[in-house]
Amino acid sequence: MMREARNFSKTPMKIRTPTFVANAIAILFLAMPAALRAQAPDGPIHPLHMDADSHAPAAIEKKPLPRHELWGNWTLNAAKSDDARAKLEKARSSNGGSGRVWTIPGGRGGDRQSAAEHNRADDVIYPQNSFALAHNDAQVVLTDDEGRKRVYFTDGRKLQKSKDDKYKELKARWDGGRLVSDEKGPNSISLTRSFEISPDGQHLYETLAVDLGAVIGFVLLRYIFDPAKPEAEDATVKKPSSGDVKP
Repeated sequence: MMREARNFSKTPMKIRTPTFVANAIAILFLAMPAALRAQAPDGPIHPLHMDADSHAPAAIEKKPLPRHELWGNWTLNAAKSDDARAKLEKARSSNGGSGRVWTIPGGRGGDRQSAAEHNRADDVIYPQNSFALAHNDAQVVLTDDEGRKRVYFTDGRKLQKSKDDKYKELKARWDGGRLVSDEKGPNSISLTRSFEISPDGQHLYETLAVDLGAVIGFVLLRYIFDPAKPEAEDATVKKPSSGDVKP
């Protein structure tokens, strides 16, 4: 009897072990889909949409190569330049019209100066629409869009008096990379003019310090020029020859 009881007690152990393993595997399989479903929302899974345009490189404005010298063809950028007439009128009106007795070029007071003086004052104060700069040793030649030449000498030579407005000689000096000239115009107009390349090398600056007398002092005017576009370049611009510059 005792042997039979022992044999009977061993039988359930053999049956329960495989049942436990089967139950554990079933629980594991049931748990896995629930865990996977928790990682994604209900509904169909769509692939990630990438907008090609949103990752396209931004268009970069192409700038011309920076200039380091004054030589070449230049075109006035009126939008970025000073309004000379407005600045001069404001300077005169803020001091009750006092200062040197000369009228604002292109402004009021035509009875005080002749038409010729008025035109010469305009040429001294107002910028050209375009010009070319060339050099040869101590000579710098500016040729404007009307074919007039201003020759700046930096060697201190004696200047010849101009016979007309088509050709004029002026003394100049170098101040670093700036070409500087002290000039005079009709009706006691006096000013200092300079040419230089902008810090970014994209423009040429023509700066005028106009003397309005002891009461007002100097008024600064800055004109900004852009490099002429290749199709607008004048192929005839080159170093001045002996016919262009008088010895």
